[in-house]
Amino acid sequence: MHFQQTEMATPEHVVVQYRLSGLGSRFLAQLIDVIILTIIFVLLWLFLIFVGLPITDFLSDYIFVDFSSYI
Repeated sequence: MHFQQTEMATPEHVVVQYRLSGLGSRFLAQLIDVIILTIIFVLLWLFLIFVGLPITDFLSDYIFVDFSSYI
């Protein structure tokens, strides 16, 4: 299989060569990125739920106003 290569010269006159990835490699990389980001967001969401519940219960006595007493 023939891969397309590209070259790039840096300001220090160093030639950098690399192979361009194909459609399958790009799709697999995108899929891995989406899976990793989904796991991170779910873990962060669960962490904020479990940490946020006690804070919400504690702050509810001080932040939320019961407007029924003003009627």
